[in-house]
Amino acid sequence: SPDHNRRVVPSPWRICRVNADFGVSPTYPREFVVPRKFSDEDVVRAASFRSERRLPALTWGNDVDAASIWRCSQPKVGLQSNQSPADERFLYLIGQAVSMSNATTTPVHISPELGYLLSGDADFVSPSSPVGTVVGAPLRIFDLRPRSAAMANRASGYGYENTTHYPTCSLQFCNIGNIHAVKESSQRLINACASPSSSDVSFGSLVEDSKWPSHIRLILNASWQCAATVHCRRLPVLLHCSHGWDRTSQVSALAQIMLDPFYRTFDGYRLLVEKDWLSFGHPFQT
Repeated sequence: SPDHNRRVVPSPWRICRVNADFGVSPTYPREFVVPRKFSDEDVVRAASFRSERRLPALTWGNDVDAASIWRCSQPKVGLQSNQSPADERFLYLIGQAVSMSNATTTPVHISPELGYLLSGDADFVSPSSPVGTVVGAPLRIFDLRPRSAAMANRASGYGYENTTHYPTCSLQFCNIGNIHAVKESSQRLINACASPSSSDVSFGSLVEDSKWPSHIRLILNASWQCAATVHCRRLPVLLHCSHGWDRTSQVSALAQIMLDPFYRTFDGYRLLVEKDWLSFGHPFQT
């Protein structure tokens, strides 16, 4: 994509063209970035383990270290706790890139207290430790759904990553509602604004009852934690929800606006929409 040409793809990654005819993942771009040591055959195997064949793919990185943002859909774990060696190796290679970049990265000079305040990460290390020295798992998975929704999806053959099978990963849930909850909230907000019977006294409570401010807060919080983990900890983050094309696009795009000044320009914002919404298959028709 044009965005991948904007920066030098760092050595741990490579551009994969196995989806040139959209045969591997119909809702993914023709080209996307994967770990360099991950073969095209493994890409196909990993895609089969993810909902809608939306395997992990790089959406933001740099040419210095492993600090990066990845996106995908939920795994096909199911009630039987299914596993995929290809998917597990994919995530392992993303995390492995952190130790590979340890020798060449400059430490981030930031106090542990400020780092925790910015990222919410209790494992934040002291500034005397190299960036590649990581307390805890090097790859942070942000499941953007509520835990209850992710668990319920196991009955349909999906679910979330079991960190026992992904030892280099940590998992946190961000509690963002699905598209149905957001649509209902949006309609309540519209009704509160458009209703001639709404008074100034009750308007504030009507807006709060719509839960719209809560949705915005949760999306912004997940985006901020993602950006802070990438920038302050120099660690990779993997984002996904159910299909990986709605909440995932929201958080990914907002985190990149926070991280990268290019995306705060007219050309950058246009490219960001093209990359994270159009190329990665957001269903605008719904």
